[in-house]
Amino acid sequence: MKNNNRIEIETGSKRTVIRIPDNASSTIELPNTRDVLIIAGKQSRATIIDKMQKMHNVEIFMKENSIIIYNTINSSSSKKAVIGKNASVKWMEYYNKNSVSSTTSILDGIGAESKILGIFLHDSGKTQITTNSIHKASRTNAEIIIRGVLNQSAKNVYKALVRVDTKALQCKSSQEYNALLIGNESEAVAFPVIEIENDDVECRHAVSIGKIDKEKIFYLMSRGLTEGQAKNVMIKGFFEHILNRMDPNIRMNLSEMTSIRGIDND
Repeated sequence: MKNNNRIEIETGSKRTVIRIPDNASSTIELPNTRDVLIIAGKQSRATIIDKMQKMHNVEIFMKENSIIIYNTINSSSSKKAVIGKNASVKWMEYYNKNSVSSTTSILDGIGAESKILGIFLHDSGKTQITTNSIHKASRTNAEIIIRGVLNQSAKNVYKALVRVDTKALQCKSSQEYNALLIGNESEAVAFPVIEIENDDVECRHAVSIGKIDKEKIFYLMSRGLTEGQAKNVMIKGFFEHILNRMDPNIRMNLSEMTSIRGIDND
């Protein structure tokens, strides 16, 4: 079928193909399907909403100067974008408990850009997150920021790769992972990897896994808050930086998720 912006969507029982013509613009919510292929034409712009619950695969091919904003809420998926010259993809993700998520950006054209912004907030279960930024062309830029809070027995495993190829000069790439442990049995582990094959790049990575600051909790309680309320204030502050960079279409919904269920019952 075709929508008013001439976006072509072919939906089958197992695969959906979305073709975004040159200069077109649209917001698309993905139907329930196993595989998705998106082809973004030159100077096109699309916001994708992915709420599928079952594991699925997504491939995106982006032509020159195209822009994709991809919002993922509560789904397990394997996603990959091949980003052309001066094109840009922004992945924004909320990982639910027990989800398995892999997001890969292949910066294939000069001036290509990628941002991966993700949050998780769980009381139980084990979340597995993988992010990859592969620089194949010069003057490409990639940023990864993952933040999460784990309560009770929740666990998270994070794996990340930044790779800069030999001929990819003057690239910039950053990778940041922050996990806040609330529960006594909560755990987080991170495995960041950087592979740089030339000297003309700027790369950095940072990993932080720690407990909530008890002195700050005590201070907030001295101002009249319960322990649970104080923890939720700190959780919201922990997520504020990344939420402010989320797409307006989902930021409000994600803001409502940034408190641990049951934590106020002290």
